[in-house]
Amino acid sequence: MLMLFSFNATCLFQGRSPSETGGTNATTNADETTTGSQETDTPPPDPAVIINKMPRAYAQCPIDTSAARYQYETSPQSGAEYLGGRDIQFYALGDAKKTGIVYLSTFDPKLPVTQDPNGLSQACRDRFIVDTYLGFKNFTQAGVERIMIDTSNNGGGSVDLNQFLQRYLTGDDYEVDLNFDTLLRKSPLAEALLQANLKVGATGATYRNIYQPGQYRNGSEMVPADEDFFAPGNQYAINGQTLYTSDALQDDVQFIDVLEDSLNISNTAPYSPNEIVFIGNGLCGSACSSFTNFLIEYYNATAYITSGRPKNPIEFQAFAAGQSTSSQAIYEEASSVNYVDSDLLPPLQVPGRFSFTIRGAISPNIAPGTFVQYRSYPAQNTYGMTAEQFLDPIENWKYVAGKAFA
Repeated sequence: MLMLFSFNATCLFQGRSPSETGGTNATTNADETTTGSQETDTPPPDPAVIINKMPRAYAQCPIDTSAARYQYETSPQSGAEYLGGRDIQFYALGDAKKTGIVYLSTFDPKLPVTQDPNGLSQACRDRFIVDTYLGFKNFTQAGVERIMIDTSNNGGGSVDLNQFLQRYLTGDDYEVDLNFDTLLRKSPLAEALLQANLKVGATGATYRNIYQPGQYRNGSEMVPADEDFFAPGNQYAINGQTLYTSDALQDDVQFIDVLEDSLNISNTAPYSPNEIVFIGNGLCGSACSSFTNFLIEYYNATAYITSGRPKNPIEFQAFAAGQSTSSQAIYEEASSVNYVDSDLLPPLQVPGRFSFTIRGAISPNIAPGTFVQYRSYPAQNTYGMTAEQFLDPIENWKYVAGKAFA
């Protein structure tokens, strides 16, 4: 059971997708198929619906070539056989062990801020899903038997996209009621924004406001749109201080149920735990850390993390499973629900962004009842890079593959 924890072609869209130049006019999007309760009489879309997403996803969400995709002088696409993908990329290393590389740059696919200031492009999420679907098909065609997942500098992003990728790699059916519990930090401003959301109601608040109750789940049920999840709330003793939080909440990610059927995702894991190796530099945060935590701690995958001091412990992740937001987002939510308070939200003299953490996740099994982000996650294996490995990620991948799959 997964916790946070057919299309034929000679080659499925290697490099530039043919659909980037045009194609059918697909309008279905993932959120449109998953609104409302989990139970529905509407049958899930067949694989053709996902295939029809491709022209729209690639046309409306072209790759942002101005963004740094890898912290090396040489592009990952300049050597090993590129098998497709944008924010998630696939390569066949061409070694005797038949190693495939999944370069996972982000779980937050979006357009450049100049095109989409709020970063809400559904087409970019669709592109990530389509690229994952095609990438693993191409791995099968290329005879890939084991994989390395490079999470270097992945700052996280979408909870549901990371769970979708977990589903692909483990073969476990997704059960929405096992979605991991999270808690929002309780503060005077947080409580005030919740009350403001309750006052305007579910139809008046902006969808996915942080403090909008109706967007969350509680096990197999949606949280009622009029529920005050800060009453009574919870409290925890951490480092000699008391942390006040909401009741337990879960993200609304039942769209994975739809994708299981529409993509025909196998119930058999494509790779055994000893055939999955993470490689990175320890900078794998938030949703990325949840993803690696699950595959390493619950599925027994392995991590190889580079460090300037390889004989010392280093974690395979950073800022685990916490949601951060910005002052800008808080002011925007307050405006959307007509909340004004000069004490808690003083007028801004200069617009700016200040980020802070507002939500934490509770560990489901390894350390039940404890916050994931307060635990240490040392990598099983560490190593130091040579100058050649630093300048060429493909050489780095080959080096680690030689050690991990010896």
